[in-house]
Amino acid sequence: MGWTDRFWNAYRVVTNTVIEGAANSLNAAGSLACLLGGAGVSLSYSMSETIKAGYFGSVGVAGTVNLDVTAVEFNYGFNQTIPFRRDLLEKSGGGSYALNDFANPGTIFMISSLAILSGTTLRTFGANLKKWQQNREDKYHFIAKYSTDLEPPSYKEYLYVNAESFFNSLAIASFSSLLAKNVLDFSIKDLSKYHFTYPFNGTNITGSVKTPDYTGPVTSEFFPLDFFVSQNTTIHTDYFNLIVNEKVKANAMTNVTYGGGVHLEPSHQSSAPLLAASATIGIGTYLAGTFFGKKILRERDERLQRSRSSSYSIVSGTFWDNKHDIEAKGDTKFEHTHSLQ
Repeated sequence: MGWTDRFWNAYRVVTNTVIEGAANSLNAAGSLACLLGGAGVSLSYSMSETIKAGYFGSVGVAGTVNLDVTAVEFNYGFNQTIPFRRDLLEKSGGGSYALNDFANPGTIFMISSLAILSGTTLRTFGANLKKWQQNREDKYHFIAKYSTDLEPPSYKEYLYVNAESFFNSLAIASFSSLLAKNVLDFSIKDLSKYHFTYPFNGTNITGSVKTPDYTGPVTSEFFPLDFFVSQNTTIHTDYFNLIVNEKVKANAMTNVTYGGGVHLEPSHQSSAPLLAASATIGIGTYLAGTFFGKKILRERDERLQRSRSSSYSIVSGTFWDNKHDIEAKGDTKFEHTHSLQ
C-alpha cells in the first residue's frame, strides 16, 4: 500500500468521522428544539403565571486535515492543510413579562409549534445524512468483502427513515410537554416564585452573544475528533532508494452550546386534558417510531441479503461467508441471514 492509498484511507476515515459528527449534531440540536417546544406547549397553558422564558443553542463543527510528505535524502517535501468549518445552528427565543402582564397563549403555542417543527426538520436532515453515510460505509465494506456492488437504499427505506425521525421527534416533544406540565403542577406548586435554568450555573451568555431573549448561564460541550499517522516509505528505483516520510494529521471539534430558563408561579389551571393528550400522543408516536425503526432494519437486511446472495456461486460442498457457514448440497443452498457489520 503506497502513501497515496494511506492518504485516501485517512481521508476516508476523517470524512466519515466529520459526517457522523455533523449528523449527530443535527440530531442533538433538533432534539433540544423539540424538548423546548414540547415544554413551551405546556407553558402556553400557564402563561399567566409565567414571568420570563428564554433559550439559546448553537452547534458548530470545525477542523483541519494536514498532509506532509518529505523526501528525506533531498530534504524536499510539501505540506498541505485543508481547513473546514460549519455552523450548523444558532437559535434563541423566548419572552419577558411583568407580573401583571397577560401573555397570549396562542402566540406562545405557535412559537412552541415552530420550535417543534424546526427540531423535527433538523432531526430529519440528521437521520437522512446518517442513513446516507451508513450506506457509504456498507458499500465500502461490501465491495471489500464480496467484490460486488451494493444495492442502494430504496425510496421506501428513506421514507421509513423520515417516518421514524418524524414520530420520534413528536414523542420527544410530547414527553417533554408531559414532564414540563408535571413540573409546573407539582414541583413548584407551593412556591410563589421559582427560577429554573439549565445549566443551573455557569458562564452567563450576556456580553458574548446578542441574545436578548436569554441572558442566563450556558454550557458548552466539545467533542474532539483527532487522527494522526506518520510512516517512512522506501521507493526502490534502478539507481537509488528514496525514503519518503508521510504524515497525515486531522483535527476536528464539534461544539454544542446551550442554555435555557423559566421564571414561574404556581398554576391554578386544570392540567388533566393536557396531561392526557401529551401521554397519549407520546406513547402513540413512540410506538410508531419503534415500528418504522424495525421496518428500516428489515429493509436494510433484505437489501444486503439480496446483494450478497448475487456474489455467491452454487457449488457442491461447504463454504463460508466470514461469520456464518453456507451449506450447499446439489442445487440447493441454505444461508443464515445476517446484517453486514
